[in-house]
Amino acid sequence: MINQSDSDYLETKEIVLGQQSVHPRYQRLIDWIELTYQRRPINIDVDRVGPCWETRLSVIFCTEAEVGTFEDDSGINFNKSIQASIAAEHERLEPWYAKFSLRQKRDALVIFTSFEKVARCDVFDQVKEDALLGAVLKVFPDIWCVKKMLSYPIIFFETDREIKGLDSGKKAEVRDAVGSLIADLDFCGCFSDDVFIGFDSKENFEKSYQSNWFYYSRDH
Repeated sequence: MINQSDSDYLETKEIVLGQQSVHPRYQRLIDWIELTYQRRPINIDVDRVGPCWETRLSVIFCTEAEVGTFEDDSGINFNKSIQASIAAEHERLEPWYAKFSLRQKRDALVIFTSFEKVARCDVFDQVKEDALLGAVLKVFPDIWCVKKMLSYPIIFFETDREIKGLDSGKKAEVRDAVGSLIADLDFCGCFSDDVFIGFDSKENFEKSYQSNWFYYSRDH
């Protein structure tokens, strides 16, 4: 699950919206994961990846915080013991896969993904650029531009000095203004906690990124 056009995201979105149910095949594994790790997935997706068509089992949780509980101490990789445990339970619950895995000679690759992370991009993508600009200009009329990133906006002033002098009350006001645009589109409440607003300057854009939006987007 990387973007809002991926099939596992679209299926999970329909589950969140109540338009379909989790496939019965994966219901017992979801129950087992909840019982074992006190975290309930909202969906499970199984597909094939790589040149050897390795089985990948995606355990989909609602939030990034839930996914984080399945990481190892490095905070970079998933906990291998948990991955192996879920792969083994998947094989136990699915006799057809046990036969397949003997031929494949490897367990399913278990990964953990966040629905919320992609849903935020989906929701924010629906915010119209002219409406976003209008909401920001009411609070900050002298900006250079507003740029939409994947799941949040960045407000650009002319200089770094202007950013350093920004009033905290004005920052809160613009968050509320942008938040009101998002609220009507937020079908799953993924922006319920807060709306992030980035602040940058034309000066930094020209100096650090050679006025190139592609370079800039790689860091944001």
